[in-house]
Amino acid sequence: MEFSDDRDNDLYQKVGSLEFTNTNYSIFLIKVGDEKNIAMKKILSNGFKPMDNAQDRFVKGEFYITFTFTDQRIIESIQIAFADKDLRSRSY
Repeated sequence: MEFSDDRDNDLYQKVGSLEFTNTNYSIFLIKVGDEKNIAMKKILSNGFKPMDNAQDRFVKGEFYITFTFTDQRIIESIQIAFADKDLRSRSY
């Protein structure tokens, strides 16, 4: 889990991103251990779009979901992040 320390961020001092590898957790019914093709269908059906033609990172508004896959195309981890649209052009 990461917390924002930027006072201008909409999520200041709140969770801005988290990553999990535990199979007990899911997002849109996508869990660690799922096959890549199943995860892709579910994430796309929830309105997310591939980011920069990537097959592991998806965006919807200010939210990003990134999958890490094993060589066998199985989800190894899932990261969910918030990127404040007002701060995207800022360099830290």
